[in-house]
Amino acid sequence: MKRKILCLAVLCVFALYGAASASGGVKIPKVDNFYILMDSSGSMAEEYGNTGKSKIALAKELIRKMNEKIPELDYNGALYRLAPMQRIQPALPYERSGMAENIATLPGSTTRWFGYPTPLGRDLNRLENKMRLKQDRTAIIIFSDGGANVGENPAEVAKTLDKKYPDTFCFYPISLANRAGWNKRMQDIAEVNSCSKSYTASCFKEEAAVSALVGEIFYTYAPDSDGDGVLDENDRCPDTPAGAEVDKFGCALDGDNDGVINLYDECPHTPAGVEVDEKGCEVQKVEEHEDVILSAAQGEALFDVDKSTIKPEYAEELDSLVGFMRENPGVVVSVEGHTDSTGPAAYNKKLSERRAEAVKDYLVDKGIDAGRISTVGMGESQPVADNATKAGRRQNRRAVIDVISP
Repeated sequence: MKRKILCLAVLCVFALYGAASASGGVKIPKVDNFYILMDSSGSMAEEYGNTGKSKIALAKELIRKMNEKIPELDYNGALYRLAPMQRIQPALPYERSGMAENIATLPGSTTRWFGYPTPLGRDLNRLENKMRLKQDRTAIIIFSDGGANVGENPAEVAKTLDKKYPDTFCFYPISLANRAGWNKRMQDIAEVNSCSKSYTASCFKEEAAVSALVGEIFYTYAPDSDGDGVLDENDRCPDTPAGAEVDKFGCALDGDNDGVINLYDECPHTPAGVEVDEKGCEVQKVEEHEDVILSAAQGEALFDVDKSTIKPEYAEELDSLVGFMRENPGVVVSVEGHTDSTGPAAYNKKLSERRAEAVKDYLVDKGIDAGRISTVGMGESQPVADNATKAGRRQNRRAVIDVISP
């Protein structure tokens, strides 16, 4: 069945490609090579429709707009002028800026109405001899009005090329014809195989339509579920966090090999073998410190009866703890105050709290942040010696400092 020249359908193509882009993926080339051909024969000087522009000027404008939207992927691009045939750019690795410079040299007008017909079939035959990569996927994009053709039928030449190089060529005639017969000549070129399509220049008034044409010819999307730029089929780390720099396998980079990826590493130059925390920074190992028990097991009691004043004999031990806490800012302490059983239990509970606070005050006066010290009064509930004896009661009037390392 004959395919109609596409115009409105191109907008549907744009919608499809827009949806593909929005759903995530990486652009990959549909072709290995593309050849842009612009007809500069005499009939191209005619105004196209009621645009106020000549066909040749419009063709050059469309080629320029198309080039602005072609992504720089892994394919070769060539540019030719037809009638007379002239190579403007050979098939080179595509760079948008280089192609733009060559497009600018294309003629934007022609006055050769007579004696310069369009030998489109002959020029397609001649183009075959200039192609270097005939077995690769190749798009032939033809901007012409299809008028006054002489010599070989361009559609027959296209069929011959397709037969000679199966699954290689896709033809995309862009018709600037004002006459039905000339339009049909362009359309017939696209009938050679299923990948070829014909369009009219009037389709491309909107930028969206030009984008759709570029998407139809040049690229498709391959899935990249985590959006890291590595296709799912090659991605060894399919759940890479957004924003992470990855290697060729799609795995997040870890520059200092500390087990924390660069994205989260706040210390990116950690030496090898060093233990790190979740931020990638070296773990500051804290020397263990035994709990401090301030009691009269040996020597003077810490507190006199019914008192919460620390005896000076215990300053050295407390100062040692102060030094340790200064060197290890992550250390916190919990201070327990204790009493003997002299007096009511409720009174002793309050007294033990004052004793714990007295130890805290000593540490704070030595420069330790109060937020690092908690206190609790245990009253007479936890004796370590016999309250029936004077010596036992002296031992029970004590403070216990629980040293807690991070």
